[in-house]
Parts: sequence; structure tokens; C-alpha cells
Amino acid sequence: MIGKLLVASPSILNDHVFSRSVILMIENSGTGSMGFIVNKQTNYCLDDLIQWSKLNVPLFEGGPVNNDKLFYIHNNKNIPESIKIGKNLFWGGDFNFIMNGIKEKKFHVDSFKFISGYSGWEKNQLENEIKLKSWLIIKNDYDLIKIKNNLWSKIIKDIGGETAYFFMSPDYPGLN
Repeated sequence: MIGKLLVASPSILNDHVFSRSVILMIENSGTGSMGFIVNKQTNYCLDDLIQWSKLNVPLFEGGPVNNDKLFYIHNNKNIPESIKIGKNLFWGGDFNFIMNGIKEKKFHVDSFKFISGYSGWEKNQLENEIKLKSWLIIKNDYDLIKIKNNLWSKIIKDIGGETAYFFMSPDYPGLN
């Protein structure tokens, strides 16, 4: 499941954390699973967390676990210690190497997505949620670094069928 996307089913529209979430799975083992919500931009930028970064790039909400920790995904295969999680997609790596590379213009800041926190599941928890149809599992055919807005709606529309009906629904249908 590593590198695949978990797409919040329209059935969990009322969950304030995971409603309309698209989660990139980065770990799935016998002890649990881990992923990053990649489509929920916060009102913060990287410089709000790391003042010396001097980078006014958006920070994304990766999930409710350890949201005081910084993670990042990128499409730079030459970053030491990064882990390949898909075609031209990596996570982590030597942060100082990345920051120096950006400052020296070896890397473009737009080839990174900076994420605060992660989404995690204990052993069998995610599998049970999938059985309850809380999540749709799809292949990652999207440029998660570049797409920032409306990713959930785009994926739901691409899936088609009855599911596509929800792509234009309001964030909180019960309030209408």
C-alpha cells in the first residue's frame, strides 16, 4: 500500500480531521500504518516553524499525530537519506542538504511539499476502516507536489460512478 492514496469516502464528510482528505501512504507494517494528508493547506508557512528558513512556502496538515513535527515529500531522487515511495516521489531526506540546495538554487522550493504531523493507525485499525468503506484506495497518478487545491474533488470526479456525485457537494452538507 506504500505510495498509494487513501481517499476519504464521502461517507466520512462529517469528520473534521479526515473529511475530504487524500492521504499518501508511506508505511504499512504489522504494527500499523502511516501516511500524510497532502491536500489540506494550513494558514502557516515553513518560516513560521523555522524562522531561519526564510521560505514563505505553504505548510500542509499531514494529520493529527505529532503535528509539531515537520515532514516533507519531494521529487528529488538525489537527496541523501530520502525514501522512494512512488514513481518520482520521495519522502524525508537530509533537511540541511535540502535547505542549502534551495538557498543555492540547486533545488526549486516548488519541488517540495512541507507537512506538519502525520496520520497513523494501529495494527488492523486501517484495515477495519477500509472494510467499513471509510477509505477508497487508489493508485497515485497525481502530482502531489504541484496540486494544492481541490485534489479530493478531482479524484472523486475521476473515480466516477455514484461516488462522483459528491465531488461538488459542500464541505458540510448538513448545514445546507
